[in-house]
Amino acid sequence: MKPGIALNDAYGELVALARSLSVGGHYEATYHALMSALHCAEETEDSARLTEVGKLFAEHKQVVDALQPPHKLSTKSSHGARSVFEMAVCMTDAVIKRLENQHRIDEMRQSQKEAAKATPTGRAAR
Repeated sequence: MKPGIALNDAYGELVALARSLSVGGHYEATYHALMSALHCAEETEDSARLTEVGKLFAEHKQVVDALQPPHKLSTKSSHGARSVFEMAVCMTDAVIKRLENQHRIDEMRQSQKEAAKATPTGRAAR
């Protein structure tokens, strides 16, 4: 079994679970299901799913912020200026940027190795 297969399956199940929990008004559990989905997408380096889960966090922030009286996870009830759902959007954006940068670094290292192999002395031409 490939390592990413179980995580790919789990991602879909967690997103479906989050949606179901949200419909039932279980917003704390919704948050944790989405955060677990985020970690699955991060570990498999799936940028499309990372983008999707970021949008889901933003959507759930709007749902929770619209509740009256304010829910304990709402922006109004937060101890800072941001709700946990908004912080999760920020975390998702940070994960996406970190993975993009890691891919750029890996590409640069590979280019340097190839350039070193292409020269007779094993050093890249300058």
